[in-house]
Amino acid sequence: MNEHDNRLTEEEVIDGLQALLCGEDIEDTLLGDCWTRTFAEGGYLTYDNGFTIHTADGSVFQITVKQER
Repeated sequence: MNEHDNRLTEEEVIDGLQALLCGEDIEDTLLGDCWTRTFAEGGYLTYDNGFTIHTADGSVFQITVKQER
């Protein structure tokens, strides 16, 4: 986590997600205590597909998935 705050940063979430996609164990990232919910499950008023990541420190990050090709 960053040195100024105990909250995860966007960069740390990106690093953790990239590590997970490359096969690392979740325990080896800063995302071990997180949980997720799809936009639909969370009641978000959007047509986008994606999910939210909820961290132990109370932060919430939104991940939107868009197909490019």
